[in-house]
Order: sequence, then structure tokens, then C-alpha cells
Amino acid sequence: MKEALDNRILLYLAIAAFFTIITGIVANGWKEGWIEGASIYIAILIIVLITSGNDYVKDKQFVNLFSLVKDETIAVIRGKYGAT
Repeated sequence: MKEALDNRILLYLAIAAFFTIITGIVANGWKEGWIEGASIYIAILIIVLITSGNDYVKDKQFVNLFSLVKDETIAVIRGKYGAT
């Protein structure tokens, strides 16, 4: 989740949500002013959860794929066809 939160765009969205909450509360009062900013924070949370979930699945797939790779010895014959 930390990698997903390191995204600069999400940081800008979080700052914008904070100011949206403040301006909404000043303009519309506490009862309705916080809704837009909170919805931005909910969207950020959804993005972070989906991104971290996808990264987790990709990491598990990479570990499984890497475990299938075996160290094999391969013999190479060079110069068989007239190379000098």
C-alpha cells in the first residue's frame, strides 16, 4: 500500500480533498460541506486498495514463476561448421 500512496497525483488529490472539505464546510455548513471532500478521499482509498491488490497478485505470480525456473547445465558446441 505504501507504493501506491507514493503516487504524486494521489497526494495532490488528497490536498485538494482537504481544501474541498474546508471550503465546503465554510460555504454549506458542516452538515453538507464535507461530502465532496470525503468522496475524494473514498476514491483515493479505492484506488490504493485496487493498486495494492494488483501489485500483490503480480508479486505472487512472479514468485511462482521464478520458482519454476530450474538451474540447468547447457553444453554449447562452437566452431563445428567451419568457424575459425
